[in-house]
Amino acid sequence: MAYYTIKSRLGNNLYLSVDAGRTSVSLKTGVASANQQWRCSGLQDNVEIYSGSLGIYAINAKTNTWICDVTKSNPDTFVNFIPYGKYYMIQLASDTNRYLTAGGSSNGAKVSWTKTSSGDSVCWDVQETELIVPPRSHTIQMPSGRNCNWNQYYSPIVSALKSEKGCTIVTALDLMNFYGPKSYTIDDAVVGWDPNKGITWGTAWPGNFRVGAKFEGLAKPEFLALIRSEISQGRPVIVNVGTDNSHSHTVMCYGYTNLNSDYSDFLVMDPAGTGSSGANNPNGQMRTLWQAMDYSHRTDGIWSMFFTYSKA
Repeated sequence: MAYYTIKSRLGNNLYLSVDAGRTSVSLKTGVASANQQWRCSGLQDNVEIYSGSLGIYAINAKTNTWICDVTKSNPDTFVNFIPYGKYYMIQLASDTNRYLTAGGSSNGAKVSWTKTSSGDSVCWDVQETELIVPPRSHTIQMPSGRNCNWNQYYSPIVSALKSEKGCTIVTALDLMNFYGPKSYTIDDAVVGWDPNKGITWGTAWPGNFRVGAKFEGLAKPEFLALIRSEISQGRPVIVNVGTDNSHSHTVMCYGYTNLNSDYSDFLVMDPAGTGSSGANNPNGQMRTLWQAMDYSHRTDGIWSMFFTYSKA
């Protein structure tokens, strides 16, 4: 298994990259990033091209639109590498009439699977590269002058929500302040809150905070590897611990340390950190993920998580 960069022949130094929302791919200017690294067993037939930053996710043909995205292994993630001079065409194994195609030569150009079988748009410069190894520890610095660690039991928050069960919306408030561009309060965040249904993560809150890909049903090492990758690139992760949507607690994960292989190696902003007795304290608790799980009695593990990104 080797790691590669995949650059479009169309020019402008554009590489196949995982997008900020973490479900699709596009062409981006080349940088030393795991988002532009791809793992493959060889440049041959019937292989999968896995993301260097998303590990278990490979490029895929979304057959209802023929857009290229990334997802878990399935029949539409297998490809054939076809030599084309010093370049390669990347053919979809499940439909050999379709080829990975650059949608343009501008930064952010989309990538799709078309029936084009010649020309620069289907030619890719595939080069083996050294794996970018994330650091053993990394903590995302919070912006100064904004509270990214709110307490769900804080009186103004309880009053606005008419509930103390607000860990999801308070986590959204933390992320609104992290992504900015200014300081927000619960009155700004309640646009995403339904007292009967809770929060809808797809809601576009004020400011730059947006929610990307959702992951659930993964093994513990897979969850932790994805969280580590996002934090290494400066993006906090929404982590839901427990067993399901009705039996869970939500925190914002912003750092990792030590061997970053266990819940106790990850750092979170815990909205439930100070409990009901801290009703006059606006701040949640900075804890390890395991401490947050133990405090909320949700020690079953991670049941789902969301990536986050900025729309700035």
